[in-house]
Amino acid sequence: MKQLSEPLSKSIVDFIQRHPPKTLKRNLFSIFVEYVYSVREMIPNDLCEVTSDFKTLFLLLDKIEDEMEKFKEP
Repeated sequence: MKQLSEPLSKSIVDFIQRHPPKTLKRNLFSIFVEYVYSVREMIPNDLCEVTSDFKTLFLLLDKIEDEMEKFKEP
């Protein structure tokens, strides 16, 4: 995928406006910790995949947050 379509771009921007990255990261991290805590005695088969996906998503949200900071009014 070289470039996002206009409808997809608009949907992403709308999502980001409705769910600020900082808040979304905090909420997802809370859910993740709750998940890990609930399975603490038995490591699920997909834990590595889940943690990798969360890490990648958090890095993306960090980038979005950094970009948003550039456009904030002083």
